[in-house]
Amino acid sequence: MEQRGDLDTAEDVLIRYARHKDEDSPAWPNAVQLLYAFYERHPQPGGNDHKRREALERLCALVPSHPLTLTLYRIWRDEESNHQDCVGLLFGLLDYTAWRDIIRPWRLLARNLAMAESTATHVMAAWSVRRDWWPAYHFTPASLPHSSSTPSDDTLSLIGYKACVSHYVLSPNNTYTQMALALADRTVVKTKGMSLLKKVVQKASTSHLGS
Repeated sequence: MEQRGDLDTAEDVLIRYARHKDEDSPAWPNAVQLLYAFYERHPQPGGNDHKRREALERLCALVPSHPLTLTLYRIWRDEESNHQDCVGLLFGLLDYTAWRDIIRPWRLLARNLAMAESTATHVMAAWSVRRDWWPAYHFTPASLPHSSSTPSDDTLSLIGYKACVSHYVLSPNNTYTQMALALADRTVVKTKGMSLLKKVVQKASTSHLGS
């Protein structure tokens, strides 16, 4: 139908396919993604993309670990209002093992926390349900490279961003952050993640979520 140009009928089919039938039969995420992809291929006239956005929000609610979550993050972040929980999207993404060692969400989260004045409520809400398990999951000193090893630049940057996050959600003097700082002092190459960590620590913020 789409190939024939019958877009209205094709859209109706995709909407029915993606619709929740009842509470015991939730929407199939792939169906919602197909609907989103359809709106990507056929933008609404006049730049009105509310249908595409609704499909994307629904997809990310069904699958918080979906790569398109970062697209939704960008959309919400670029809005003028702060009512959308951008930081919650990042916390949700990093709950999943597949994203555990990916630099981009850690970089975005670290930068969000550095500007926490505008997102403090969302940060507190996200951290309150993770404070019991994230430290052991993400911030174990044993996960850091040994002093005799030479980690890659990407690894150093990742550690720097993660240490920024642990600085804010645990405490400025938590073991992971302090060991990451020591690692930063030992390295010749100053990656973006480690540079941000230095700035965060030098700022010496006394406001953190671990207290």
